[in-house]
Parts: sequence; C-alpha cells; structure tokens
Amino acid sequence: MSVILLCWLPYLWLLYPGVLWYDTGQQLMQWFHLPNVFTDGSYWSDHHPVFDTLVFGLFAELGKMLGSVDIGLFICSAFLSILSAASFATIVLYCSCLGAKWRLSVVQMLFFALFPVIPVFSMSLVKDSVFMPFFIWFAIFCIEIVRSRGACLSKVSMAIFVHCPFLASRIDEKKTGIYIALICCLVLLFMVSRYRLRLVVVFSSRTVNFDIVRSKKLFFPAMNIQEGGKQEMLAIPFQQSALEVKRHEKNMDSHDLKVIYSILGKDVADRYQWWAADNVKGYTWDQSKDPLLGEYARIWAHGAIQYPQTYVEAYLALQEGWLGIPSYVGMGNTDSANLVLTVFFDW
Repeated sequence: MSVILLCWLPYLWLLYPGVLWYDTGQQLMQWFHLPNVFTDGSYWSDHHPVFDTLVFGLFAELGKMLGSVDIGLFICSAFLSILSAASFATIVLYCSCLGAKWRLSVVQMLFFALFPVIPVFSMSLVKDSVFMPFFIWFAIFCIEIVRSRGACLSKVSMAIFVHCPFLASRIDEKKTGIYIALICCLVLLFMVSRYRLRLVVVFSSRTVNFDIVRSKKLFFPAMNIQEGGKQEMLAIPFQQSALEVKRHEKNMDSHDLKVIYSILGKDVADRYQWWAADNVKGYTWDQSKDPLLGEYARIWAHGAIQYPQTYVEAYLALQEGWLGIPSYVGMGNTDSANLVLTVFFDW
C-alpha cells in the first residue's frame, strides 16, 4: 500500500485540489443549498446517492474551516487515494495468500502503482471512486466464501460481509450495488454446503437494510430527501430500447412501440446518444409508468433475442469512456458500432 501511494503522489500533487466530476459539482451545490439541475437548493435529491453528497459536503466544510474549500477537496482526494490503495493492496496480499509467486505479486503491485488510469480515477472526486474499494473487498469476500465453502463466515466476517455491500450500495452510481449484493448472495447459496444458514442471515440482513434505509416513509422524509426515481436503475435497458427503436422501428410490433413510447417518449430515437443515457432516461420518474414496467420487461427481453447485436452495441457504447478518449467533435453523427470497434482496436 505504501509503495502504491508513493507512486501516486505526483498525480495527487499535479491534480490539486482534485478532479471534480460534473455530478459531484451538482452534489456540492445541493450541500451548500444552491439551485442545481435537480433541486432549488432547499432539499437534497437521491438522483446522486446521498451518502456521497454527505462525504463530499463534509470535506468541503472541513476545507472552509481551514480557510478554503479547495483544501477540503484535496484532503478528500487524498483520503480516496488511501482507501483505493488499501483495496488494491488487499488484492495483491490475497493473491499471495492463495499461493501466487512473489514475482507475480510484484507485477500486480506495479500495475496498480504505475498504470496512470488507476491513480487518476482513484483520487477523482466522484461517487464511482468512493464505491470502488468497497466493491473490491466485497468481491474478495465472495471468492473466499466459495473457496472455503462458507467456513470463513464467522460472526465477525459475517458482520463485515453484511455491511460492506450495504455501504457500497449507498454509493453506487446506478443504484445497483444492492442488487449485485443480493444476486451474489443467492449464487453463493449454491456454492456452499454446511453454512447455508449463515448466508440466509446475510441475505435477510441485506433485504432488511435496503428496505429501512430506502423507505420513502422513514429515512428520506426525515432528512428532506427527494427520491431519485426508477429510471436510474433502468438506464442500460432504456438505452438499448432507444437504439432498437432508432434502428428497427419499422420492423417492431406496434404494441411494443406503444409501450416503449409511453415510457420513454415518441422522440426517444432522436434523443438517443451513444455516450450517455441521461438524454433517454431523463432525471425524474413519473409513477404512472409503473404499471407498464412488467410489459416493458417482456418487450426488452424479446428485443434482446431479436436484435442481440444492437443491445450489445448500446451497452458497449456506454462503456467506451473507460476504454478510450474519443473526439467529441461531431459525436452526435457517429455510429455507435463503428465507434466501439474503433475504441477497442485503439485499446
């Protein structure tokens, strides 16, 4: 961990006071009660997870106490660097415990320490970088549970296993951390033998924690927080449906089109942007659309079978930002399939 942090110091210094992403700027505006994209400043929105708004806001307040908000954001960036370096060091040490040779461990450590994308991302002030360390530790827990057939789930490790994904699910950008944790717990039930009851306890705790914290009748009203909306959890399916309409509208069933239009709007094909889902999913959710979601799920599954290439391209296009740095000139006219191929070949 110390070696990794030492190699990251030049990035931390050169990027002072830190890389502030657009979403984080909106969260800080909510913290300081300023009008923003989602609220008038008098309340918070769960469009961006509340936990990170609290984290970034507290560091900003610390900076104000020290004379400048920039100082607080720099301390936050350093804190995220330490947290991320600890999670990457855990990977190296865990692989070593599994029997990895020292040369492989050194290569792992140097990759985490020297590959520029990793430190720049890790110290960026954004919810993704807060989520990442907890997700890494949660993944390691899952691997160890499979390896030990559940024997590693002592009382202490069970408590960590329950609360690590619980905390991560509060931070996840797409609000899907809780579902990843639940799906993993379900899969693990089939991977253990004698200790299934312990996993059932973990699974039940995940569900109860989720219901209590996210309940509209408890936490959010008490803290004057506006619910973010279901569209945040459906960004990828909505994006895939938008590209399907854009390419195959003439061949689609009229009923299927009607349902998609009712949820996403008749101009969804024109609003499709391969690099971001916001233009398709929007920033708010109309609860009158809830009864249509069941039928939409059927239509989405049918579209995935009928046009798998379109669905894959819509997903990969959203991920291109992690694989390359495309030109934004004329990006609205760029075909997502050609872009994805170009990005992968460049990579």
